[in-house]
Amino acid sequence: MLKGWGAGGELVDAVDPSLLETAAYVLIGAGSVVFIIAFLGCFGAMKEIRCFLLIYTIIIFLIFGAQVTCGVLAYLFRDQVKLEATTFLNNTIIQKYKGLDLQAVESGNYSKVVESIDPYSAGWDFSHIFFDCCGLYNHTDFSDYATVWNSSYTFTVSGYNINIETKVPVSCCKLKDKSNFPDNLGTDGFVNITGCLSEPTETNTHMTGCYSAVLDYVSQYSVYFIAAAATVAALEIIGMIAACCLWREIGKENDD
Repeated sequence: MLKGWGAGGELVDAVDPSLLETAAYVLIGAGSVVFIIAFLGCFGAMKEIRCFLLIYTIIIFLIFGAQVTCGVLAYLFRDQVKLEATTFLNNTIIQKYKGLDLQAVESGNYSKVVESIDPYSAGWDFSHIFFDCCGLYNHTDFSDYATVWNSSYTFTVSGYNINIETKVPVSCCKLKDKSNFPDNLGTDGFVNITGCLSEPTETNTHMTGCYSAVLDYVSQYSVYFIAAAATVAALEIIGMIAACCLWREIGKENDD
């Protein structure tokens, strides 16, 4: 079980064990499937075993069909998909989000940002930093709805302790350099952390919701996403055609 340091200096569980176990099983399962598919295709081609090539072709066809089906269903039921996704994400803000922590650094006169230790908070904090956004729809989502978020911070600036009842999470505050997050980030790494936490504005805080920010990001790089999907589909089709052709040629040789 992974451990991490909590806000009070105590050793706590860093990640839910069930989440780690599920992730491990998924990775093991996915790796096993990839190995089996690769083995069937490679060994079947090398040893000219038609049965292996046929099974390989069927598996690739089923995967390709499942991908197409999922894509079509996601498009046809896009409103339902959107509703389910936003409902889930909104519930994580309401019931799960705890947020980053600010702790005083004994050797300095500033505070250090301590990374979130639970997966839901870490996911939201990463999204805030990477996509320059805050909350699901806007920066008020946390102050209006979050129930377990600790919105009260005490940290040190220039030797003085400052107590702030915040309106947004620390990760919603604009950074001078994202590359410092989270290991080398102190309060001096923000544009204006005290202003952001107490009176968020466009200058010091990401105000846009992450839902629209992610959509903008996908739209901006849609060509690359489409190209990647088309490349994967093309490789799968080429693999199926090559396996079928080889299966046919082996059959002709056996007949002769």
